[in-house]
Amino acid sequence: MGCRFLPTLLASLALGIALPMPVAAQAPEIVPPWGRELGGLSSVSAQEPHREPAEPVETATTENGKEEHRPLFWVEAEYLLWFTRNGGVPPLLTRGQTTAPIPGAVGQIGTKYLYGGSIDFKDRSGGRFTAGMPLGDGPFGIEATYFFLSARDTGTFATSPGDPVLARPFYDVVNNREDASLVTYPGVLKGAIDIKTSSFMHNGEVNLSATIWQCEKKRVTLLGGFRYMNLNEELKILESSVGDVGAMQFFGANFLISDRFAVDNDFYGGQLGMRAEFPLGPVDVGLVAKVALGDSHEALTVAGQTTVTGPIPINAPAGLYALASNSGNFNRDRLAVVPEVGVRIGLNITKRLSVFAGYSFIYWSDVMRPGEQIDRGLNPNLIPTSLTYGAPGGPVRPAPLLHSTGFYAHGLDLGLTFRY
Repeated sequence: MGCRFLPTLLASLALGIALPMPVAAQAPEIVPPWGRELGGLSSVSAQEPHREPAEPVETATTENGKEEHRPLFWVEAEYLLWFTRNGGVPPLLTRGQTTAPIPGAVGQIGTKYLYGGSIDFKDRSGGRFTAGMPLGDGPFGIEATYFFLSARDTGTFATSPGDPVLARPFYDVVNNREDASLVTYPGVLKGAIDIKTSSFMHNGEVNLSATIWQCEKKRVTLLGGFRYMNLNEELKILESSVGDVGAMQFFGANFLISDRFAVDNDFYGGQLGMRAEFPLGPVDVGLVAKVALGDSHEALTVAGQTTVTGPIPINAPAGLYALASNSGNFNRDRLAVVPEVGVRIGLNITKRLSVFAGYSFIYWSDVMRPGEQIDRGLNPNLIPTSLTYGAPGGPVRPAPLLHSTGFYAHGLDLGLTFRY
């Protein structure tokens, strides 16, 4: 029997069930008188030793007519060494010169960028776990997969007794110029600043499978089901300064300023795909392609806080980049597509156990990322540490940007497959 597609194979199975197999005619058994015991049965048959019934084993018939073991279930465990798309942030920390008109401001002589631009999370470890089982004796099955990339933090920490000057640059939308908020300055402020960006990603999916073509070890399977994916990222800025001797009214005052931009992206969608498996010399090769279409729910949280203890105390729910004009919780839904492709090469260790190595790539068309939600345009009248804080007028800036972009993750997979 040659290789067949699923409809022909099902038709053959149906005919095999409907038509009984012919039974060869048997000649009547002649039993001699000395063997006519127990109602005509021979004593040899009557005394045949007892045999335990064989354990039921599920089998499947291959195209060459041979029977092979059909697994009742299979599980996979993989180690992932993946990379994700870099994030991006505007200039958040600079080093300036005391001789500059506005130390640390963008475009000033001697200004050096300490944090800003592309944010690289580098390599990220994770795990992927898959389990599946057939549904009855036909070509259908069900499988479920979960994977995660462990949380990864990146950022910078800087401290100064005043010199060098540390500053946080922004654009003054009232006076239409580049400006900077000082973190440290000789004889006025000493302190430190900590900037940290974190990222965590995980995914879960359930698929029904149908083998539509099989020829010995070659197999093509259709997949269809549901996918959920989550990307959670956060950008935190914590500034701590103390007024120095030259700070006049702020001498001995403690400044604690924080900004937080957090995003939570959730994807819910239906999924279709195909998997092909075939031998290539001593190894087995597998290819998979899937695409999901659905809703990308994007949530943004912006919050700030300024606390000043000293001669002029301040306690305001605003930082520097997170002010009254853009703080709060924001949600929206966007149509998104999530394609995934993968390739693997496996080697059978035993009939039940195999090892494999592969490569995977997954893309998410619409997500929010925290660094892209920072509006550099600030109204000084809204900044708690500004000399004009509380004054009326000026543009309502910063604004909630709600920018979105594409995201991808890819890398190497190393795993084990166990079938039973």
